[in-house]
Amino acid sequence: MFDFSEFARFQSDFERKSKIRSEVAEKVLKKEGAAILAKTKQRTPVDTGALRNSWEMTYSQKGHEHKITFSNPQDYASYIEFGTKKIKPFYMNTVPLNKGLKTVERKYKRELKRFFVD
Repeated sequence: MFDFSEFARFQSDFERKSKIRSEVAEKVLKKEGAAILAKTKQRTPVDTGALRNSWEMTYSQKGHEHKITFSNPQDYASYIEFGTKKIKPFYMNTVPLNKGLKTVERKYKRELKRFFVD
């Protein structure tokens, strides 16, 4: 007869750690996403305020994949972001997003260390 108690403990521990990782990912992404959004808005030029006020961030999770998405429904947002032949690019979202990705990774690892000791 086989003793499956060790396997059951392993499975239980694995599920607990997966849940913690998911919770940490959500917490870090939402917090850092809000910071990225704030920096994006700061970098957005203002004429009427419509472009700056239209920035949105959404968080989603599907299985083990966590995602934040930044968008701006103003039809001219991409021209201001990346520029044209006559307008210099502002990189309103590109710069904060690139910096923020490094911060997200660092903070995620730091938060996980609080739960998991090597």
